[in-house]
Amino acid sequence: MMQRPDVLDDVPELKKAVDAVCETAPSESRRKQIRAHARELVRALRHPAHPLTVADDLADVFNPA
Repeated sequence: MMQRPDVLDDVPELKKAVDAVCETAPSESRRKQIRAHARELVRALRHPAHPLTVADDLADVFNPA
């Protein structure tokens, strides 16, 4: 079975942050949940209607303004 590429690879800075947070997660379930939410963010950034893209700076993505 061929494995699909991880969408987190599209945003290396986010993947690095997720990996760091997962190192201190209390359980495998929590690590899966963190990664799932991060992947949803990447999918949203890939959507044509989203004002930002995976190419934008991660600081801009998380800027509340």
